[in-house]
Amino acid sequence: MIPGVVTVRTISLLSGPLVLGAYLLGSVPLAHLVRRRRLFRQIEDLGSVGDVAGAIGGTPAQRGREGELAVVVYEALLPVALATVAWHLVESVAPGSGNSFDNISAIGYLSNQALLVWQSIALWVGAAAVAGQVASAFLGLRGGTGIPGVMGLALAYTPITYAVAVLIFFAVVTVTHDHRRAVITALVGAVGWSWIAWVIELDSGWGATHGPELSLWITVVGALAVAGVSRTTDYRSPPPVR
Repeated sequence: MIPGVVTVRTISLLSGPLVLGAYLLGSVPLAHLVRRRRLFRQIEDLGSVGDVAGAIGGTPAQRGREGELAVVVYEALLPVALATVAWHLVESVAPGSGNSFDNISAIGYLSNQALLVWQSIALWVGAAAVAGQVASAFLGLRGGTGIPGVMGLALAYTPITYAVAVLIFFAVVTVTHDHRRAVITALVGAVGWSWIAWVIELDSGWGATHGPELSLWITVVGALAVAGVSRTTDYRSPPPVR
């Protein structure tokens, strides 16, 4: 009993620093720093006031999107990477790890809707990283949309919900041509679908098991992404052509 008690306490001691560390790493404003550095370079390279005015009057895509693909990829992979590290770290000390039943934890294994303890902590560590991207501790709780991180986590842990959200997004875009509305509707639809999948006990196949904790997790990350999308201009629809 003593080894089990020690490892459970170890998990408790690990989970707090893992979540906090993920939030702080997610808070690193890489996109903000890249944009500032590019702006300073443009100002230094411009040779006249007319050039400055021309640069400022450029299209939004020219001013704010150049060279940001790497940033988007980073924001998508960071929460998944941190969740993966947390998964393996907690699994290495959790009771039930390495037993004869593959991927069965001694914690809550009797329920077919309970996440394994290392799955649970991995998901919340990933969510903490997304929270840092949306509400950065270094930018006065301001930040990006969190969409890349949410997409990365959803594809890794809830692929069925991810597919449902993508279908809703394209359906709404086709009808309304409003990207912001489509993104928010897709996020809300993903939350609703997760609760339906829990109630009907849908087999997840690949990813985390549908159940109360997964539905709560999708609700939280969906709310974070909605908050990020609602205050950004990234998904604002272009004005109608006259």
